Amino acid sequence: MASAMEADRAIASDVAALADLRVAQGWARTEALLRALVTWEHGCILVLRERETSGGSPSSALPVAAVSAIAAPPIGVIGNVIVREDFRRQGLSRIVMSAALDWLRLHGAPIVLLDATPDGRPVYERLGFVPVTRSWASWTPISALDMAALDRLSGHQIAQLATAEALPRVVTLDAAAFGGDRAGLLEVMLREPEHQLILATDAHDAVTGYAIARELDGGRQGLRVGPWVAREP
Repeated sequence: MASAMEADRAIASDVAALADLRVAQGWARTEALLRALVTWEHGCILVLRERETSGGSPSSALPVAAVSAIAAPPIGVIGNVIVREDFRRQGLSRIVMSAALDWLRLHGAPIVLLDATPDGRPVYERLGFVPVTRSWASWTPISALDMAALDRLSGHQIAQLATAEALPRVVTLDAAAFGGDRAGLLEVMLREPEHQLILATDAHDAVTGYAIARELDGGRQGLRVGPWVAREP
């Protein structure tokens, strides 16, 4: 029964099963991000597990519901709320959400942001969330981009690949845009293979923006860009 289930913190051995849950939801696997969230001390993934009747360890049972959270005081972020299809409509999303909110309060994040799907909005509204603004995700073949227009818009700014050692140069800009310190999460992400830091600088070599790009996983070809922060449009 849902009422008997309690959320616990996911560990590294849960990442593959959590990625499978994402794929079943129609999302990308993003195993690198999942690993970062279970590795960073200010991030966590809370799960509800399918209790085994054969006497197995509860921690070895597969996750059937999950939520990700990061604490970058005073900002907290919740994402990736997933419930396995055969466990839906049992109140599990509310259990993991409540556990995530408790964890964020404990870690000094009284302001919590999330991106809501149409299906998830009623749950979030009952928990006290209110709409703020739209969130956008977009995709296109690189061949369809107007590179000449991008060159004109960039003016005298230069974009270049950088190593993780350049991350301190973007910390102030990122904190100003995000509202909290998530530099540790960015550092963990950049330890992952095929993750690249891209810096934009002006004529005086001051950082005007940055992005992290990584290859898509799950057998798909392409790049996923984000976080992506700029000082101005």
